[in-house]
Amino acid sequence: MGYIYITGKSAGTGTGDDYATIKYSQTVGIHQISNQIPAQYSLQQNYPNPFNPLTKLRFGISNLVFVSLKVYDAQGSEVATLVNEQFRPGTYEVNFNGSNFTSGVYFYRLVTDQFIETKKMILTK
Repeated sequence: MGYIYITGKSAGTGTGDDYATIKYSQTVGIHQISNQIPAQYSLQQNYPNPFNPLTKLRFGISNLVFVSLKVYDAQGSEVATLVNEQFRPGTYEVNFNGSNFTSGVYFYRLVTDQFIETKKMILTK
């Protein structure tokens, strides 16, 4: 995921120049459902399944960790990266829009340094 950095300067009285940089995340479609720390990592079945064209993917993270959530077609080719960044502990939900994909079976895979799980979902149009 990309970030937007905004940097500015202001002239203080008696203190010289002050500088500040703000980093904004461009994360879209990822919602923290709960900041309660799950006992373990988890990847839930998407809902609804089958879907057309929208579905929700929910996962739980038990500690601060880098998370990757990707979608693959039936041949195993990566077709979408939904998450690729560090997350705080909590439960998250990601919206997936399959309107640009053909009907069929897809797989979504959650990967951290301590957990890997893959689930199947079906897109019907």
